[in-house]
Amino acid sequence: MIELALKQRTCSEDTNRHSLEHAFAERQYGPAPTAWEPRALRVLVIEDDADTAECMARLVRLWGHEVRQATSAPTGLEVAFAFRPDFVLLDIGMPTMDGFSLARQLRLDPRLQGCFIVAITGYGDAEQRRRSYDAGINVFLVKPVDHVVLETLLNLENDQVS
Repeated sequence: MIELALKQRTCSEDTNRHSLEHAFAERQYGPAPTAWEPRALRVLVIEDDADTAECMARLVRLWGHEVRQATSAPTGLEVAFAFRPDFVLLDIGMPTMDGFSLARQLRLDPRLQGCFIVAITGYGDAEQRRRSYDAGINVFLVKPVDHVVLETLLNLENDQVS
């Protein structure tokens, strides 16, 4: 019984000593460095279907990123030039200007050459893929896009940007 009481006292003394040493070190040297935490990426969603654009934007916001959206290519260009996104989710099949042309326009601006562009399309044939890569698109995804794939791409890009 006495042994158990001594053992418990020693454990709590050790815990207290450890806490005191930690507090002293923090007071003397400042707080311990924190683990790397990703920063919020600037993400632009360009999708002509307003509901799809809103769903993608909400999902990306839930992951902690700053999001803007556009429902046309011309608006997407304007927003991109002002917002300077790190990451663009780009629909390929849009009226007036398709996603290939939009990606080429984005790549012409020196401030946007480093942004990561993901094509999101309903067309998954080899010709669409080739045209995407020729236009400067980094990744080609076919709808519906698995949210795990999208989140993984954002995390990988965050590692590159941070």
